[in-house]
Amino acid sequence: MKLPFALAKFSDFFSDESVADAEAHISDGRIGSLEEIEKKLWICKYEEGAQLYEIEIMLVGKKVKDFACDCGLIEKDCRHAFFALEELNERFEDAIDSKIKLAENKKKKAPIKPQTIKNIIQSVEFEELKKFVADVSSSNKNFEMAVRARFGLDAEGQNIETSSKEIFTKLIAKARTSYGDINPKGWEQLITFLDGIKFKIENCFQHQNFANALEFWYCYTHFILRLHRSDFSVGKKLEKRRQFSNDFLAAIHPMVVAPELKEKLRQYLLTLAQAYVKLAESQTIVNYAFKEKIFTEENTLELLGSIREALSKSSLYFEEQIYLELLEINFLYKLNKNEEARRILRVKKRNSNLYLNVVYNCIEGEDYNEAKFLIEQGKLMYTEPEISFGFHRLEYALALKQNNVSEIKNLAYKLLITSNQKSFLDVLYEHNVSEETLEKLTKVYEAKMSDSESREVLAYIYSKKEDWEAIIKLIEKTNDVELFGEYAKELYAIDAEKTKERFLSAFIKFLKTSSGSSLVERLHSVFQELFHRETEPLVKFLAKGITVEFKSRHYLRTRLYAFLTREEI
Repeated sequence: MKLPFALAKFSDFFSDESVADAEAHISDGRIGSLEEIEKKLWICKYEEGAQLYEIEIMLVGKKVKDFACDCGLIEKDCRHAFFALEELNERFEDAIDSKIKLAENKKKKAPIKPQTIKNIIQSVEFEELKKFVADVSSSNKNFEMAVRARFGLDAEGQNIETSSKEIFTKLIAKARTSYGDINPKGWEQLITFLDGIKFKIENCFQHQNFANALEFWYCYTHFILRLHRSDFSVGKKLEKRRQFSNDFLAAIHPMVVAPELKEKLRQYLLTLAQAYVKLAESQTIVNYAFKEKIFTEENTLELLGSIREALSKSSLYFEEQIYLELLEINFLYKLNKNEEARRILRVKKRNSNLYLNVVYNCIEGEDYNEAKFLIEQGKLMYTEPEISFGFHRLEYALALKQNNVSEIKNLAYKLLITSNQKSFLDVLYEHNVSEETLEKLTKVYEAKMSDSESREVLAYIYSKKEDWEAIIKLIEKTNDVELFGEYAKELYAIDAEKTKERFLSAFIKFLKTSSGSSLVERLHSVFQELFHRETEPLVKFLAKGITVEFKSRHYLRTRLYAFLTREEI
């Protein structure tokens, strides 16, 4: 055997003669010391009579990479090295034994882990388990509901839709308070029931029982929509479950290929749409049915009839009325009855919001020609500034959909000037706005400097140009404290000393020409925001300078002391 070798097999390295020699001299010597003086290097002192030998061992992991003894004999013949390696090996084996014993002791002392429910159930006799379920169901209504929903709804001889609706009707009757809403205990049982049906939907789908999956989905969706209609306060609680209903419809629809199942799905969707036509929550399902061409023209006419019937009732809330009017016009467009849809819009002229929504739906539905026609007509019908702005926004949305770059730039420019929304300036930059347009914009906003929104846009234009000096001058000229708060961090990073001195001078001048608490509170609010945005030294400098300057304005000093330590004050 050659170097390196496993420590446990060290004796194989030595010749038979040297092993016999070592065994003959066992009583002549002893290990004086054995220690690791540095990583991987072990030194053994071996005493043999009056002679002391030193053996060096290079150990990497549990392998002997090299060793040497100062006796001068070659490695294979050195009995001192044999004894040193033997001692080292024994130490390693003792250490391993200690670890094993320690682990065994810990295992003995460790507390017994409680069994999982799964393990417990598997060890219980089936009849005993059935008796337990029956006993718990009789005393725990939630558990009883979970059992009914999971195992009883599609039991032999049961009609899924009928049995589900019976249970749901009883639950909701018990859950309703005298005020008409649902009490917490009743709500808990309803959710347990709904989640049980959700399990059945997933289980049937997984086993490709699409007929039952569809029937359970219909019941589930019907119950969710009915809860929405019965108690509007449950909307947020049902959000995830309504999303599951929508997602499942999208998942199962491609799987439904049998003609009878296709017709079943169509009927379910139509029934839901007709029953909940006044409820905006049903719109996602209805829109999906149209998008995927699940509804025929005949279905659409049926649904349109339901909408008009609902509209004829005078007890509708204003929001319901608008929702149904919008739905009616959208359906007319789906039936290619554009003239009739336009006629209703003209009749409903008082409702500009309805008109704008119809145009938006045309754009989203990629009916661009109709959207353009309605926008032009709308501009003639409505002349109020806020509605004109709405039409500009729709034109902008249309340009984005059609990727009309020149129109996007033109409308972004108009919308920026009209609304002072900085996002439109970003749009211009994204589409490589010309220097000429930027200069024109700068002049327009420099002329409108009197209002804070225009100053904000002007400062944004300067920041895009990286004209920081212009921003400083704008703040000094207008005493706009909030504008300082927005750009102080950038200005301070560029030139800290200049920013500190110029703004201290500006604020002192500003405060000398004003009085009252309003400005002090604005300044305090801005300083407070900046204090936590890597500009603490700037805030401290300004607060210190202002409090020193205005020794007689007690309220001002008190508010700014919040940014100074006791020593600084």
